Amino acid sequence: MEEQRHIEGERLQKVLAEAGIASRRGAEELIRQGRVSVNGQNVTALGTRVGPDDEVCVDGQPVDRDIGPVYIVLHKPRGYISTVRDTHGRPSVLGLVPVKTRLFPMGRLDADSEGLILLTNDGGLGYQLTHPRHAIPKEYLVLVEGNPTDETLERLRYGVWLEEGPTAAAEVSRAVTGGEGVWLRIAIREGRKRQVRRMLAAVGHPVRRLVRTGIGPLKLGALPVGKWRFLKGTELAELRGAATEAAVPLVIAIDGPAASGKSALGQALAARLGWLHFDTGMLYRALTVLAHRRGIDVHDEDSVAELAHQARVSLVRPGNRTGASARVVVDGEDVTDELYTQAVDADVSAVAANEEVRRALLPRQRDIANQGRMIVVGRDIGTVVLPGAPLKVYLDASAEVRAMRRQQQFEANGQVVDREDLLADLRRRDRYDRERPNAPLAVADDAVVLHTDRMTLEEEVEVVMKLAKERFPALALGAPRRGG
Repeated sequence: MEEQRHIEGERLQKVLAEAGIASRRGAEELIRQGRVSVNGQNVTALGTRVGPDDEVCVDGQPVDRDIGPVYIVLHKPRGYISTVRDTHGRPSVLGLVPVKTRLFPMGRLDADSEGLILLTNDGGLGYQLTHPRHAIPKEYLVLVEGNPTDETLERLRYGVWLEEGPTAAAEVSRAVTGGEGVWLRIAIREGRKRQVRRMLAAVGHPVRRLVRTGIGPLKLGALPVGKWRFLKGTELAELRGAATEAAVPLVIAIDGPAASGKSALGQALAARLGWLHFDTGMLYRALTVLAHRRGIDVHDEDSVAELAHQARVSLVRPGNRTGASARVVVDGEDVTDELYTQAVDADVSAVAANEEVRRALLPRQRDIANQGRMIVVGRDIGTVVLPGAPLKVYLDASAEVRAMRRQQQFEANGQVVDREDLLADLRRRDRYDRERPNAPLAVADDAVVLHTDRMTLEEEVEVVMKLAKERFPALALGAPRRGG
């Protein structure tokens, strides 16, 4: 009976964290050090479970397990650290909140920054809100040196290259221009150390002052510097909703052979939902354009692979508009309008089949897609790029229908092409994509297959929208649309 009770109980480190003794990781360290006992016996095994009637002590002192979750919003002043303790003796934000329950800061700010910090003993919610994998947006007001140009703001939106690689796309706009200088409003979905400061330094406008104004739906509002308040019930509900949504990223992955209508469907869905449309093939096409410009044979695998590692290929989020398609910048130049020519069509499969090229671009594709609220299309999205996507759609159509659609696309851009040539090229590419040893074209096991020969685009959209409402409850409830 004793063994069964412990199997059904809660993990000891979770109990300690929920009681406000330490973070989950800190609780694990306390257990390892032998400072925790259960019913008078020291415990060092992290897998230990305890029931509601077990007595848990830390350093001989009983743990009060009846403490409920506490949520506090604090306006952090400059000069305070947002960690529990500091080796340099600087004051901690915890000293500003005279609450007996042990709290932990969620969403850290460096000592020179100020603004919104959430203090809580709810480690589960804190983890969901702050872990980079969940991509909860964090908003800042930033006073910068100088006056950034519109081109500089676009660079920040594209993603700035830091030492460890490019940042994800950011939302950037001018907030105030006055006596103090230029204030920018910046929202990011990553959690790199001092990221906003490093991004602005990289574009030549160092930060003079930084204030965090929001974490997901939670806003700082008019709370004075150094003051705090308990979280309101409605705010907590919104935070939990954001955390739940983050656990299932709002991503629809659309796969299928060349010219099957992936981009047309993706663009239509993006417009309907107010999300961003991202064709991952654009990155491979951008490299193809660059190879053509530099006279590199796309079948020279080593040269193309070197190009992939050297070129700075970034996604362009089109301003702050929603329901739009992404654009692509290579080494600072927007090449989007050159991506869908016959010359690129003929060579992009060879570039995409290059294993080293795929290795170079795959992390970037995933980083972009995992920002959420995105329609992602490509020929291996469901099987390779986003195997865990919550909704996968595989579009299929006969080669003849696809050739007709591709001809219409070219003619809409003023290019005269022969349909028989297109048909022969599509069949060649289909065979190449199916048989290539690296990431061959295939249908993901959990994908919904749509045969679109006799479907209109509107019918495709309605089918996928119905699927999306089944997979994403927020859509079914008519949640307000937000930008990608």
